Amino acid sequence: MSSCQFIHLEVYARVAGSTKKGGHNLDSIVAEAERHPSACLHVTKPRPPSLLYGFMPSKAAEKASAWAEHAFDSRGRRLRRDGLCLLAGVISLEQQRIEDWPAFRQATLKWLIDFFGDRLVSVIEHTDEENPHIHFYCVAHARERFECLHPGRKAAQEVRNAGQLKGRGNSSALP
Repeated sequence: MSSCQFIHLEVYARVAGSTKKGGHNLDSIVAEAERHPSACLHVTKPRPPSLLYGFMPSKAAEKASAWAEHAFDSRGRRLRRDGLCLLAGVISLEQQRIEDWPAFRQATLKWLIDFFGDRLVSVIEHTDEENPHIHFYCVAHARERFECLHPGRKAAQEVRNAGQLKGRGNSSALP
């Protein structure tokens, strides 16, 4: 089985925070993922995505927004509009290995389901760009903290909860 070209995780809010690079939010990423007109100018001939699992990204954004309406921050306050509520990821394979794509796509989908469980709510496929890729979206369960979704944020939270220094969550940190 071949390995991926890259896996990238990103987090989004209902409204982009003032310091958020690029200013993306739930609406803007859904528009690009679902290939809404003028939302994916980087794609020469946009085609609608193929749904591989769950429901379309717009429904994932609705679910994330609903979760955020009832979520609280670390201090017990209602989550701000720019509070994180959706984990999104992209997994790509190089065009030179296109013959591996069907098997790679299936193995990747299985891994996503195994890794994220029922927090995984949407997986779509794009084949209208140079490299085939999958977008996936995850939403926390009711009464869960957002940190449960992102492996890096989850590790950092566990370190904080244990009262350790921030760097202790890194494998290359102090022994």
